Amino acid sequence: MRMPLLKVLYLRVKELENKWEGGHIQNWSLAMNQLLVDDRLKDRVLKYI
Repeated sequence: MRMPLLKVLYLRVKELENKWEGGHIQNWSLAMNQLLVDDRLKDRVLKYI
């Protein structure tokens, strides 16, 4: 059950990676704020900024 989910996530990330090659991610500040709200994700996100 877990492998099909990981495969779908991987394929979606690859698809988005091609879309984002221009360097501009639409609504990035909104997405970033939503990630920073969750304390479990906050440390992980801030590590890469």
